[in-house]
Amino acid sequence: VVCKNKRDGKHRASQAILQKLHPHINSWGSLLRMYGKGSCKTMKEKKEEEQRITELQSQACVNKPNMSILNKLKEEMLKYREKVKSKNQ
Repeated sequence: VVCKNKRDGKHRASQAILQKLHPHINSWGSLLRMYGKGSCKTMKEKKEEEQRITELQSQACVNKPNMSILNKLKEEMLKYREKVKSKNQ
């Protein structure tokens, strides 16, 4: 990457890497939607979700499967399947 200064070089190199990683993306707006703030959960949401799962663990019996955690896992897997299915369409 040819550049005028160090900062410009970093920007151009990162743009070149992103272009090679995602050749199907035509605009920077699409890339921002893919990686932007709205695409990730906030730290507060992540902690709340982890806390809910930890609470499910406390409901477990010693010698039995933890059905609440298994149901939560099933629910998350179904959400993920729908997300992947919607991206492929």
